[in-house]
Amino acid sequence: MNIISVAATLLASILLIGCNPIKSTAEAEKAAVEFHGLFDSQDYEKIYDTSHPDLKAAQSKQELVAFIKAVREKLGTVKSSDRKGWKANSYNLKTTVVLSYATVFEHGQGTETFTYRIEDGKASLLGWHINSNALMSNPAPLTAEADKPQ
Repeated sequence: MNIISVAATLLASILLIGCNPIKSTAEAEKAAVEFHGLFDSQDYEKIYDTSHPDLKAAQSKQELVAFIKAVREKLGTVKSSDRKGWKANSYNLKTTVVLSYATVFEHGQGTETFTYRIEDGKASLLGWHINSNALMSNPAPLTAEADKPQ
């Protein structure tokens, strides 16, 4: 074997090991379960603290915590969550997994979309989106803190 063949084989092996969509998806699913546990226990700051640096660069801790808290106050705890779809993508040695869940909460239901970056075999939250009609009806009462001018 010449040096080019050995180098190409080694590079291909590294890429395949680092971009395993099944393992990456399993890590993301585990992280989504952890998110729901933190959501239910109202540990919003830990959700932010353990999220990916790209999420932190896009949104302040105060903004993300306020958003998650408002969703939790409106919808309540997670009663069940059923994965409806997933997509794993690797580009420039960065693996991203997107998971979609049909989730039933204490006071409604919705579709959650989690985006995780997989680095060193660990999933870090890159984004969380929720679509729920229950968020639109009967708005949650404002708290004294929300009434304060910024």
